[in-house]
Amino acid sequence: MVGVLLVGNVLGAKLTLALAFGSAILVQGILEVIAAFQLRPEDGWGWILFSGIVAIILGILILYRWPLNSGWLLGFFSGISFLFTGIWMIMLPQSISHHLSRR
Repeated sequence: MVGVLLVGNVLGAKLTLALAFGSAILVQGILEVIAAFQLRPEDGWGWILFSGIVAIILGILILYRWPLNSGWLLGFFSGISFLFTGIWMIMLPQSISHHLSRR
């Protein structure tokens, strides 16, 4: 039902999705920063912190520029957020395995 409504009103869908993704990226960034401080003594916690800070900045920029540049801004900033989240997901297991091998 929601999909049909979104297809019926493309401009409204674009604005709504931009607002939803901007909010989701902001919340993701906040949760990543919290997780980074909980993992603080472990190797690789800085990657999570960096990704969280980038996500918070991108979420704020999406919401700040929300009605004007919803189309390209949403895709561009979402891609950047996904990139940094992927980097810390790759780096953290390597840091943990390196930490465990030193024991």
